[in-house]
Amino acid sequence: MRRALLAISLLAWSGALAACGTEPAAPQPASSARPAPTFLSLGGERYRLSEAREAQGRSLALVEEPRWFDGAPKTPAPPKYLADVPLRDRGARLELSIEDGDAETLILSVTLHAGAERPLWREHEHRWTNVVPFLFGVYAGGVPVQVPWEGSAKMGGIQDFVELVAAGKSRRWALRLDRASLDALLGERGERRLELIAVFGERQHSSYATLGPEYAKPMDDAFQDPPPFEDAPVVVRSARVPLP
Repeated sequence: MRRALLAISLLAWSGALAACGTEPAAPQPASSARPAPTFLSLGGERYRLSEAREAQGRSLALVEEPRWFDGAPKTPAPPKYLADVPLRDRGARLELSIEDGDAETLILSVTLHAGAERPLWREHEHRWTNVVPFLFGVYAGGVPVQVPWEGSAKMGGIQDFVELVAAGKSRRWALRLDRASLDALLGERGERRLELIAVFGERQHSSYATLGPEYAKPMDDAFQDPPPFEDAPVVVRSARVPLP
């Protein structure tokens, strides 16, 4: 009798183990499937790096043209999901805050922090230097704003890198966003709860409209000097921040 009870107990215990082994994996959190907005340039490009730096002090408009960073290794095309862009990359992180400027502008305070082991760089391209090494996405009523792809083309120049933030240090930009460009982007969406998100990348950001969203420039483009880093370019985003 005891042997029978023991056998029954062993069978029940092994059955419980089998049930545990076949239990389906826990579902991914809903946040990992949140779509990303279309990322846009602030201020477009200038012919020279010095002109791009000078333009950073002016009122800058959002350019309604889908963009992403050339040759970004983890997301070589504009990301489909927000979770595809990390909040921290090798110690680097990005902070965004927004304040009212005047009737025509918002003040975007963007602070870029470098990790302790590695400085952060920015690429610039003769004839097509980005005014700022950031892209911005917009949410209206919690919904990411998307911009359709359109045809475009350009002829680039020689690329090079300059150090942007020393290892373990931080740098802040105070950028003036033209409110009219934001209103034009929103169009018929109207006045709803608005949020912005910023993304930094060490490579240039470019329009992907010419060859479609799957196109990405390789790292072996025509650099004047070899890239100053041997690892992959840093790409990092801020949290979503509501407009005041």
